[in-house]
Amino acid sequence: MTPLRKCRVCGLEAVEIEDLELFKKRTGYPHNRLTICKSCNKKQLKRPPDPFLRKCRVCGLEAHEDEGLINFVNHKKQRYKKDNLCRPCANKQQKERSYHTDELVNAYKKRAHNGKIYCYFCGVEVAVLDGKTPKSLVNHSLDRNHHNWNHDNKVPAHLRCHSIYHSYSDNTAQYIKKWRENK
Repeated sequence: MTPLRKCRVCGLEAVEIEDLELFKKRTGYPHNRLTICKSCNKKQLKRPPDPFLRKCRVCGLEAHEDEGLINFVNHKKQRYKKDNLCRPCANKQQKERSYHTDELVNAYKKRAHNGKIYCYFCGVEVAVLDGKTPKSLVNHSLDRNHHNWNHDNKVPAHLRCHSIYHSYSDNTAQYIKKWRENK
């Protein structure tokens, strides 16, 4: 006989209608009960909050008070408007990224026919190597793994083409061609 509800934490089963009283009530669920029993729900509610506000995902630095959040990188969508990355680790990652970018630019030039770098998406020359203009260089990851700095995984792209590629899932090439034609 299949149970009416089963607790996802401890495995307690409600086989009969009377057994459903052991489960937390909630409308919209089968038999108006959650898949967690009342005792497991109480244990989860009594669980202490995180002992720290932020913890760096690289080095493990913890911020226990508001003053400690100064050591973390800003991020507007995260809780406390801080990212799980401390400033020293963020600076180190930025230096590594710029080193890899310089290395990739040289690799792109070696791969090119006449020493010029062309956008992977639209085929137009990438003239601006630094900056944040629509025509500046961005390294696109073919396998979507941004930590894989293998030269075969990275291809050059315009900032604008790269943004369009990640904004539209269907017919990306058509959007890029239209943008190039209208320019």
